[in-house]
Amino acid sequence: MENDDGAFVFADERYESTDPEAVEPLPYLPDEPGIRRDLADAHGMVRAIDDGVGRVLDALAAAGIAEETLVVFTTEHGLAMPRAKGTAYDPGIEAALVMRWPDSIEPGQRRTELVSNVDVLPTLLDLLGQGIPDRITGRSVRPALAGEGKTMREALFAEMTWHDAYNPIRAIRTDRYKYVRNFWSLPTVYLPNDVRHSPAGDAVGRDLDRPTRAYEELYDLAADPHERTNVVDEPEHADAAADLRERLHDWMSETDDPLLDGPVPPGEFDAIMAWPPE
Repeated sequence: MENDDGAFVFADERYESTDPEAVEPLPYLPDEPGIRRDLADAHGMVRAIDDGVGRVLDALAAAGIAEETLVVFTTEHGLAMPRAKGTAYDPGIEAALVMRWPDSIEPGQRRTELVSNVDVLPTLLDLLGQGIPDRITGRSVRPALAGEGKTMREALFAEMTWHDAYNPIRAIRTDRYKYVRNFWSLPTVYLPNDVRHSPAGDAVGRDLDRPTRAYEELYDLAADPHERTNVVDEPEHADAAADLRERLHDWMSETDDPLLDGPVPPGEFDAIMAWPPE
């Protein structure tokens, strides 16, 4: 939400924030007061969401249909913080995916397989015993939920073209590597408007604005889980870079990605929301 000063904050009078001194800093950001403040407010928001989900589950129980109801909780992108929302780094593309169906899904599981939100629909169809049309590109994660130990995906793909500015990026992530392809000259880390004008954005914005980011980025997630060191030009990672570069291009071709034909013009809504305004 936007406060009276025009800043975007997680705080809201409907829930109570955590003490900023009590929060655990994010490993991919500096430990700054503005970042702690945003995190403390976000903790309160998460508790409010948890309460809301609890009310839904209580209502299902009161109606006597909890055992037969599949509940899915998911999100569309990562945390609205610098180096997260609006980026292809893991904190930006990580999304919550929680599923509850007492008679069909073993409770208490925490899975580590690579899963995309495009897998939600085929998973629902599979759990309901329905056929999965060939035109659906996702795949069911039911085997993982059943503990069958089957590999769901060898790679995930991520993309963004417009948010509040033209920021075309495409990425592929495997268990070991993340390859990011940038198609536009922007600062090292793009900050969406709501992140830039926040306490956390104020804390790090100037540092992230200075250099221009690389055309290609490659991160060895085993050695560098917070994606700090771009190794795309290092000889020992040349094979990985070439492989992921080709696989990403193949995916873009398969999905008729318009970026293959050049810059993508804004739609009417994107032109209105573009930041900064012309």
